[in-house]
Amino acid sequence: MRKSVLILNTGGTISMRATERGFAPDPDFLGRLKNIVADPDFAPGLDVQFAEMTPLLDSSNMEPGDWRRIADEITRLGEKADGVLLLHGTDTLAFTASALSFLLEPSRLPVIITGSQIPMSEADSDGLSNVQGALAALAEDRSRDVFVWFGGRLMKGNRTTKVHSFGLAAFDAPRMRGRDAKPGELRAALPNVEEGRAMAQVGLLKLYPGISGAVVDALVDSGLQGLVMECYGAGNGPDLNTGFMAALKRAVDAGVVVVAVSQCHFGSVDLYRYATGRALADIGIISGSDMTVEAAVTKLQVLLSLTSDIPAVAEAMTQDLRGEVTIT
Repeated sequence: MRKSVLILNTGGTISMRATERGFAPDPDFLGRLKNIVADPDFAPGLDVQFAEMTPLLDSSNMEPGDWRRIADEITRLGEKADGVLLLHGTDTLAFTASALSFLLEPSRLPVIITGSQIPMSEADSDGLSNVQGALAALAEDRSRDVFVWFGGRLMKGNRTTKVHSFGLAAFDAPRMRGRDAKPGELRAALPNVEEGRAMAQVGLLKLYPGISGAVVDALVDSGLQGLVMECYGAGNGPDLNTGFMAALKRAVDAGVVVVAVSQCHFGSVDLYRYATGRALADIGIISGSDMTVEAAVTKLQVLLSLTSDIPAVAEAMTQDLRGEVTIT
């Protein structure tokens, strides 16, 4: 029996062409792609349908509200499909992949996200090979989860990060140890789900020598509800920087959920390994273990959009809800 696949285009490099102002959306892209995919040797065993988001976006312009809009379109248009191939720009592709893993219920169908580093309108584009590879992966008996296909590799979506600005092997999943997503776990982790809440405002802060507490205060004053902090190594911070530590404590006391992840590509956070990490734990910073930055940011945004119960969100951030974190 032939499988049905929906290709949903959101924009990005893959669907662009050269203009006087640089690469911009190509209005003829979808028609050209349809003609290519119509070749019976291109996607054997698949019936492929096509749709586009409006407006098409360079992924640099993607915002949290767009993740929810894409999730709604996948749910609506994918009702009669066995899988969805999402075309997306590369700059924030890993954020969207992570966000969708939390926004979509994984009991329905597999979603694979791909794009390209070079527009398909260019002779040396990697776009066509990425589309064909992703379709071939969807033709297999694929687990119902969100994946990224890029440069000949299939990676779990919420374990993926962009590692190259120009190279064709643009994505990697250096911490890819997560299990398959299981339905129901995300909402079950929250005792008080509140429907209709807007996507939360979450900040991202990378530690650097000499960081000031004023940076944290400014973020908190902007109204954010969550903060992901890229710490040194295994989750260490400048515990002798009293101004910075006091600002973090003020943020936690104000109800901001602060999650520590590592600046390193490999490994994980252990706040109890060093005294400098323990100092963070003592003021209420939560360990993000081996979550990617993208997974931590989007998970925190989705959870905070489901409930105002801060202790419940803090607890859920330490749980494996979609295979995004390794619990030891």
